[in-house]
Amino acid sequence: DRTSSYHGLTSSFFREAGVTPRGVMELDNIDATKKMVQQGLGVALLPQTAVAGELADGSLVAARIAGVKPVRRQIVAVRRKDDGEPTGLVAAFMEKLSGVEVGGSPSRVAPRHGRSSSRRPG
Repeated sequence: DRTSSYHGLTSSFFREAGVTPRGVMELDNIDATKKMVQQGLGVALLPQTAVAGELADGSLVAARIAGVKPVRRQIVAVRRKDDGEPTGLVAAFMEKLSGVEVGGSPSRVAPRHGRSSSRRPG
């Protein structure tokens, strides 16, 4: 979908790989895209989290372009600066983020002063 942030990401991926896709179809629905690939209508670039089940059950397989690094997307968690100390589920979520590895190093989490963020590849 051209309005998706994935459009620029995938376009630059192909440019950097020196690949010019032919017969491109752009869809804005991940489930429809997966069904089309399962029916043999081509290949798709999708978030790994969106295809984890299909990869596990073998109905889809991951493909890589030789010599090209996998696409990574940064995900950022943010909180309101004036929201106070996190409690309950928010505190538990922030605690989980503090253990996330980012490129081999722990994520940055700043729970003090009501301001927190964490970055990790998608």
